[in-house]
Amino acid sequence: DLGLETFAKGTARYKQVRSITKTNFGTREWTRGVEDPEGVFAELDVLYDYLRLSDEASSQKGLLKDATADLYRAVKANYSALSVEEIKTLVVEDKWLATVEDAVRSEVERITGQLAGRVQELEERYAEPLPDIEDEVGMLARRVDKHLKTMGVL
Repeated sequence: DLGLETFAKGTARYKQVRSITKTNFGTREWTRGVEDPEGVFAELDVLYDYLRLSDEASSQKGLLKDATADLYRAVKANYSALSVEEIKTLVVEDKWLATVEDAVRSEVERITGQLAGRVQELEERYAEPLPDIEDEVGMLARRVDKHLKTMGVL
């Protein structure tokens, strides 16, 4: 319910709201950008656009369906006229080889991703050079020895 009582009778807003019905909204002329304090017309603008675009999408789907049917009829009409060589070309080169090529490309991308991940893992593991690690271990060993001597263990 749009609340007609919120609009003064005889105004353009009142007339526009009064003219809305379930069957004609989205299909008839609509004045966009009418402002009202409650923001009802802004919501109606969005709803109107949605209904118009929804109808357009349905229409386009119908056109696509018709075009697809026409294409299938044209293919079927020309199918019997194909030579054996043309059939081999279509089946082997255009269909089978394309499928194999896509599968190989996908596998190469998968392996490349795994290899990149492994290289990154190794880079992180070996980011610190061995001499630096040996120096740090030597320093820590000397500290442990010092603590052990302080405790009287060594």
